[in-house]
Amino acid sequence: MTLHYVPIINLAPYFSGEPDGKAAVAQAVNQACKDIGFLVITEHQIPKELIDKVSGLTRQFFDLPLAEKRKVDRPSPEMVRGYSAIAEESLSYSLEESAPGDLKESFSIGPSNVPNEDYYHNAEAGSHFAPNVWPAEALLPGFKEAYQAYFEAMSELAQSLMRLFALGKV
Repeated sequence: MTLHYVPIINLAPYFSGEPDGKAAVAQAVNQACKDIGFLVITEHQIPKELIDKVSGLTRQFFDLPLAEKRKVDRPSPEMVRGYSAIAEESLSYSLEESAPGDLKESFSIGPSNVPNEDYYHNAEAGSHFAPNVWPAEALLPGFKEAYQAYFEAMSELAQSLMRLFALGKV
């Protein structure tokens, strides 16, 4: 059966730890990726309270005056940390084509607990493990902690999804 819609896949059977549940979810994910290339997941174990907190703090950040957001600008163009204003980035530039800037603004972070090992700090690592840039705590109380918790939760989910992709290929 070929899918003609974006499937909604419940991850609860995978997280239950039962081999049959894991296999069923892996098969559904594999079919979605092969047939349509997209899927929606539910029961992903990211607490709703954390999602709501980060969503609210994100709205507060983007509602700030531009001058406040600029205080946490990206340190350099190759460093994907901090704030990027509207039209400062262009997806087509990555394709070596000139185009107007993207009509979006963003705030980006990376891992916070980067080990002090050569792998993470050598030239090949580039700016992938650069320090994060944060708005002042007094300006947005709890922003840093919420974003760090969300990043960790999403990293764990990404690892689970990678395991599912691997299980589906067996």
